[in-house]
Amino acid sequence: MEREAYMGILLPTVSVLWDSLRALKAKLFKYLRLLLEYLLENPHSDMRPKDLKARFLSPFDQMDFLMATAIHPLFKLPVVRLLNPEKVDAVKSRLLFEVTEQAVLDTSEGSSPDEDEEDYFFKALRSPGLRATEGTNSTCLSNKMGKELEGWCSEKQRNKLLEQAMFPALSRAAWVDVFVKYNTAILCSFGDCSPRGLTS
Repeated sequence: MEREAYMGILLPTVSVLWDSLRALKAKLFKYLRLLLEYLLENPHSDMRPKDLKARFLSPFDQMDFLMATAIHPLFKLPVVRLLNPEKVDAVKSRLLFEVTEQAVLDTSEGSSPDEDEEDYFFKALRSPGLRATEGTNSTCLSNKMGKELEGWCSEKQRNKLLEQAMFPALSRAAWVDVFVKYNTAILCSFGDCSPRGLTS
């Protein structure tokens, strides 16, 4: 079970739980009503946020949690749009930037290990347009990644067990690296949720 407990499932799970509890409360159960009121409103608590939603409200605004959901193949950007519509564009931009940056890094790591900085310096002097070309390539790759992301977000995932084939084909290793970066184990206790090893 813990192997499947990625950080990207936290926000969708809390959201579904909240909606389910509200739906149960609307059914007017005689004995369950007090428990539902306690979970949904918790009127007797002065020590911490009163209800379930308030306890978990801050992660819904934190970019790391939204990124973890956006890069998760079972949720992606459409779920982020439901969870926090105001931040979906920022999440999309950051996701594209990080995946493109990782893809460029993966490509540069594949270059010859014998080439040192001095060789690169002299090569750059002989080819003044080298930096501009790198920027153009990065922009072109970013545009391709944007199209790949749109296609990926419209795909329905039938398999619930995550595997690398569930990520976009273009620079798949970069997508997986960004997934691993954000979908770490989380420490969470009564709303004090923080991604392990990440800073907000």
